[in-house]
Amino acid sequence: MDFGINFNGNQSHIKIRDGTKIAEKIGFDYIWVGENPQFIHPFPIIAAIAGITSKITVGCGIISPYLNKCENIGTTFKILNENYGNRFIVGIAPGDKRSLKEVGINIKGDKIKKCISKLKDLELTVFLGAAGPKLLGNSSIDGILLNYVNPEYVKWALKFIKEKTYVATYSPSLLLPDRKYKKSLRTAAATVAAGSNKEFQREFNIEEKINDIQHILSRKDYGKLKKYDSFLLDRFTLSGNLHEINDRIQELRKLGIHQTIFGCPMSNNLASIKRLFSIIG
Repeated sequence: MDFGINFNGNQSHIKIRDGTKIAEKIGFDYIWVGENPQFIHPFPIIAAIAGITSKITVGCGIISPYLNKCENIGTTFKILNENYGNRFIVGIAPGDKRSLKEVGINIKGDKIKKCISKLKDLELTVFLGAAGPKLLGNSSIDGILLNYVNPEYVKWALKFIKEKTYVATYSPSLLLPDRKYKKSLRTAAATVAAGSNKEFQREFNIEEKINDIQHILSRKDYGKLKKYDSFLLDRFTLSGNLHEINDRIQELRKLGIHQTIFGCPMSNNLASIKRLFSIIG
């Protein structure tokens, strides 16, 4: 199994730089940089990471054609490949509906499908960030970034992937105990849960919980998420002590998952990144 770690534009340049060096040194295969309208754009971060690494694969995880012109995405990754070697992946997806609405964007049309076609014409490696049956059935991509980590949810999602392809699980992650970043983990998990596909919610009878979580997030009353700790951390994160995290990874490996990505806030704790060597080394 391959291993990836996620950095985002709300982190300091120093933390991203130091975390990147640690990740490559201890054997991570991938670094993924997320996009959010409130964060620094991923392109300069990816370029900075490329400049201080020599072999690790770097990708957007994810970038949205609703926030970026597809032509600009393609040009950027062509230039990165030309300057730093062919080790870049375009992880593309619509993006979080709540975050997009906050900047006045509604997801509609078939921008994803059209953009994937343009990117493939440029001979770029394209992964699709997907959670629902419609996107998971796309057969024109090189891999899938699956926004589930709970084995029960992963099994459900895998049923909709029509053709054999590379599948990575991508979720908020944290090595516990970690009092400083547990709140961030909870909020990240709630954001993932709140953006989950309606068909998925019905399948697992969690619509009522998700609706309440969505209301809590809309009011920014994050303290009330504590009542859902067990639900959020078990179902929507890769977290726990080293033994518990490794057990979950082994479950995912048995399901045929090709890569486990440790999403934020894991990368905020550089000491925790180093400790992951015992799992990935």
